[in-house]
Amino acid sequence: MPAASASMVKPYLGWQKAASSEGEASRLQFKASYLGSEADAYVDLDATRRYVKRIGFVFAAASDFDCLASSVLAAETLDKTYGKGTATEAATGRKVQWQGQDGFTLSWLEVCSVGGKAYSVVFSKT
Repeated sequence: MPAASASMVKPYLGWQKAASSEGEASRLQFKASYLGSEADAYVDLDATRRYVKRIGFVFAAASDFDCLASSVLAAETLDKTYGKGTATEAATGRKVQWQGQDGFTLSWLEVCSVGGKAYSVVFSKT
């Protein structure tokens, strides 16, 4: 998706500088509803600032139970939509990934089980 199209998501917001694993990124941040829950959403541009590299949703919960229940429901919905993903579990939480067409990756990361009270869903272009 071109940056100009991404800007139309929330045209009144300006791009902000944000740290990413690849260095500094240009980011739009806003509240959104996805998978039936409210989330802190973000859109990151690639290094050239011409195309969207990542779209993410971070879901926070008030309790560990609410977090786990909501995250499991989200993972099940993603499984139904995109098929069975590749799951891994580590001390930092559980992760499921789906490889899509055209070099896109969908990741679900749950840190509820390690006290994080949050989970995320991220679409990224590799």
